[in-house]
Amino acid sequence: MIITKIQCFLVYSYFFTAPFGNVFLPAIFKSEVRIFHLLLPLFPIFYTKITKTDFYNLIIFAPFLLYCIFSIYITALIPREDGNLVLMKGVLFIMHALFIFGASITFTKDPQLLIKRYCQAMTLIILFGFVLFIGYYTGAFSLKNLSLFCIEVQHAYGLLRFSPGTYANEFGTISSFFLLLLIVSFSIRRSIVKFLLIILTLTSLILSTTRSAYISFFAASI
Repeated sequence: MIITKIQCFLVYSYFFTAPFGNVFLPAIFKSEVRIFHLLLPLFPIFYTKITKTDFYNLIIFAPFLLYCIFSIYITALIPREDGNLVLMKGVLFIMHALFIFGASITFTKDPQLLIKRYCQAMTLIILFGFVLFIGYYTGAFSLKNLSLFCIEVQHAYGLLRFSPGTYANEFGTISSFFLLLLIVSFSIRRSIVKFLLIILTLTSLILSTTRSAYISFFAASI
């Protein structure tokens, strides 16, 4: 069915675009918006046809969703300068939860295909990050140029923090997760490509200078 193909396409697109952050997004979008957020308003497509079991699962999920809505409402009532930003984040969170839940009950393909899409995207964004990093130190890109592809351009310990499409702390977290995936995959089936990717990802993780990512990576490796 066409609707099933659209649902699969949305799930594949979600996993493929997630690592890109705000790369390729127009400047009119706020820094909190990521490219995969543009898919979230399409979450109703996952609910066009659900089974009785799925409906019961949705009821179980409902209290959590209602709690989130109530929390967002209470937070939005508190006068603050970034009140609209808080509301936007709340709406994005709700759509995200509904998107993920809907995808989980409709996606029936091999989950390894999703991991493959994610890994492909991570490889591309890391390579793009090195283009920016090397370009900055060779004089090809200025800090202003980098700000078009990074949410926040920062330096730490005298080095540019590696953060294509996002800010350094966030990139450090996702790169540590990707590095673990690569190491597990390499232990199962070794190849020169995987080895090179491990080196590049480890380097990008180190250059992100994110201590929490270092700790989480080493803790998960034990």
